[in-house]
Amino acid sequence: MTTFSNIIIITLSLVSLLSFALPAHAVMLRTITTVDGDHVTLGDLFEGVNSPQNIVGKSPRLGKEMVINAKTLSSIAQKYQVGWTPASELDQVVVRRASYTIVADDVITALKDKIGTSDKGGETSITLNDTNISFVLPASVDPTIEITSLNYSQNRDVFTADIAIPNKQNPIITKRITGMVTRTVSLPVLNKTMKKTDVISMNDIEYTNIPERTLLPNAVLDADDLIGMSPSRVITAGRVIKDNDVGAPQLVKRGQDVTVEYQGAGGMVLTAKGKAMQNGAKGDFIKITNSGSTKQITAEVTGDRAVMVQ
Repeated sequence: MTTFSNIIIITLSLVSLLSFALPAHAVMLRTITTVDGDHVTLGDLFEGVNSPQNIVGKSPRLGKEMVINAKTLSSIAQKYQVGWTPASELDQVVVRRASYTIVADDVITALKDKIGTSDKGGETSITLNDTNISFVLPASVDPTIEITSLNYSQNRDVFTADIAIPNKQNPIITKRITGMVTRTVSLPVLNKTMKKTDVISMNDIEYTNIPERTLLPNAVLDADDLIGMSPSRVITAGRVIKDNDVGAPQLVKRGQDVTVEYQGAGGMVLTAKGKAMQNGAKGDFIKITNSGSTKQITAEVTGDRAVMVQ
């Protein structure tokens, strides 16, 4: 019996010694912490506490942060029986509120998606009357903007829109936005001045943007409509080109000597010399005087100083 009692005493002594030698789970101070809600909890300040969900105070405002100093942290630790004491008066926790900010550029992007771009290849530029728009929202809210109404006419430069953040079904923020819209059209223009005798190539063309509301109904919109054409009058570099500013190049000019081809039976081709009595582009039918007989005929322009009689 005595031996058994001694064993129990020795065992309890060892347990006591081991319990004393092994430290409890350490509590660590979080130097920087980010909170999502309206309150700061014990677990936001200390790592390894038993009741991390206990509320110790209010969160900073959205987009702001606050500093909890060593003295306040010590008081909180004592109140909630947290095994932590400041190592120095410099101990602190920076508490940040999780949030994001919607600014004017975000609103402009949403408006552009709603208004759309020009169907003539240009761009849409939007200027807000209030350029200092800024909305701070909780990080838990979707960073979306819904345009709930839009009053805009392509014939006018101004617009009025109502927005809801994050959406119309859950409008945490609603606001009316006003501003100006500038829609541009991308047009091909010449990169150098060209005259009537020139023929336009792709290397002679560049693009420029003009306000859509100033677009003339007969303006050339496609570079393909200019390539291979000649100015009907002098066209200066960068000027908007109208349909009647260009035409097919004059391959034959009045008074020029031309080669006349005669398409005979069986595919036989005869050639002769003649003089053009009219200007002509490819495909035009013009008057030609035969140099040998001085007889006047009508022939189709087929190339540079070349015509054909069928």
